[in-house]
Amino acid sequence: MKLKYSITCIVILTFFQLHAQEKSEKIEHKNYVFNTPVKMQGADMSDDTLSFTEKKNATAYSKQGQLFKVVFKDDNYVYIHFFNYKDKNSQEQKKYVEDGTSKFFRVKKDIFEETTDKMYSRYAGETFGVVSIPFKIRLGADDFETNANIGLNLGLRYRWNRRLEDRWILQPIIGIGISDIPLNEQNSNVEEAENRTAMSLSLGLMLNISKDVNLGVFCGVDRLNKANQSVQWKYQDKGWFGIGINIGFGDSKSEDNKL
Repeated sequence: MKLKYSITCIVILTFFQLHAQEKSEKIEHKNYVFNTPVKMQGADMSDDTLSFTEKKNATAYSKQGQLFKVVFKDDNYVYIHFFNYKDKNSQEQKKYVEDGTSKFFRVKKDIFEETTDKMYSRYAGETFGVVSIPFKIRLGADDFETNANIGLNLGLRYRWNRRLEDRWILQPIIGIGISDIPLNEQNSNVEEAENRTAMSLSLGLMLNISKDVNLGVFCGVDRLNKANQSVQWKYQDKGWFGIGINIGFGDSKSEDNKL
């Protein structure tokens, strides 16, 4: 019965993985940061359709490291407004924010592309995928095992560097899967060595090194079903520590929008 629950959960997680991949295709990025100061033209928004009229003699220089959001673009310009810019010098702040409201500016598109970097949110979305844990150490006995352990995992992704979209991302993960358990005279009540299937539950932390390669550490427990518990496997419901490898997670990206 436990094994049936495991298989059901794997099917459910597979459904969410496909849903996440569909969702990620519809997302665009809008947050950026200046990597060098540039001259900007001030603009007023004339209506809710994001039509702009240029303000005369309203110019300002951006600051390196300033965060802002792109709100509109046309063939020649990119229109932006800053997050609530704070500065000890009130006159300096008035260049970017007036009465608590961000001012609008525009920058020529070619200059914009040369002087800005995309900024992604710290939270990078959920992730669903298959993780293999080929190496396990049974806690309390230092028994080292190499066996087949494959399961579906659900995780949350957090970026170390907000300028990198899909590298150096930490992923706390929970997982459920199936393990191939080697039984022998030393670890169970069997006369000959054999393998049996167990349900495996795990918690882990993975590091997204590149877009499709992930390495992580896991801990968990394995449990034989009731029909197999007569062999008296000594590691039933006891902890293990393992190394996990994943290639090609499907993910649901955070709702940062591309220009």
